[in-house]
Amino acid sequence: MNSPWISIVIPVYNGANYLAQAIESALAQTYPRREVLVINDGSTDEGATAAVAARFGKAIRYFEQPNGGVASALNRGIREMQGDFFSWLSHDDLYYPHKLACQVEGLRQHPDGTCLYTDFDVIDAQGHLLRTEKLPHIEPAALRTMLVADYPVHGCTTLIPRSCFDTVGLFDERLRTTQDYDFWFRLAARFPLVHLPEVLIQSREHVQQGSRSIPSRYEENDRLYQRMLDELTPAELAAARPDLSLWQTYAWLAERLARHKRFPLPAQHAWKLAQQAAQQAGWRARLALWLRRLADTARHSTPALWLRRAARRAQALLPTASRPG
Repeated sequence: MNSPWISIVIPVYNGANYLAQAIESALAQTYPRREVLVINDGSTDEGATAAVAARFGKAIRYFEQPNGGVASALNRGIREMQGDFFSWLSHDDLYYPHKLACQVEGLRQHPDGTCLYTDFDVIDAQGHLLRTEKLPHIEPAALRTMLVADYPVHGCTTLIPRSCFDTVGLFDERLRTTQDYDFWFRLAARFPLVHLPEVLIQSREHVQQGSRSIPSRYEENDRLYQRMLDELTPAELAAARPDLSLWQTYAWLAERLARHKRFPLPAQHAWKLAQQAAQQAGWRARLALWLRRLADTARHSTPALWLRRAARRAQALLPTASRPG
């Protein structure tokens, strides 16, 4: 691979407070072959966001469009970009100066079509460091399962070949808060997403973040994660947890969704899939799953409620469970 041209796409909506810092971090990249696109997604701040972008003149490429959400703004950037690779930068996040250079060097170790994601720092509204997120190594074959179980990919750490969009499509503009994980899930089915263990961006946490203020985010999460669970293959589940059987992996996902991500409806769906897998595995698997669910219920219930649920599950299990001779 030679020195590819990279397009940094910055979607923004009413982001005058942080936009200048984001643009400056993009322009400060030590990697010279890059362009910066700013997509103003219908800001309603009386021109404040547009005025910030205008200060940078011809150093950036600036576009305005009616408000359509993050996915719509990202897709506009992808359609307008001239580069070989796409690099997303949220208007409230920051790149370290070596972000692109480090990733281009990392790509030289991998075949064409490889996508990269990295570790990151987390900062507060004032830019103070809160913590560093060092991600565990995940084999590409296991990434789709880990997207359900955890949060392994931060979108602004990624570097994606433009050709990937021709294969898997763009971000789903119907999704207002989960467009990123929907896209990573589709992308990982066709291309390897490889973790580069370098801290290359600062991700800002603040109360004005858009995804936190959109009421539909819970319904979107429920639909997305239930679909992801249905689409996972046995091979992908085994790649993530080779130490577990199929039903045990679904049960592990159910526990992760309930406790770590706090998504109760997808967790229930994962328990249902675990029950179906245990049914095929035989009576020992069904009994083990039943006991595991009882233990999980006991951790979240009063003793009386736990006993009632245990009795109901026992009655449901006994007529169908085969008993050893």
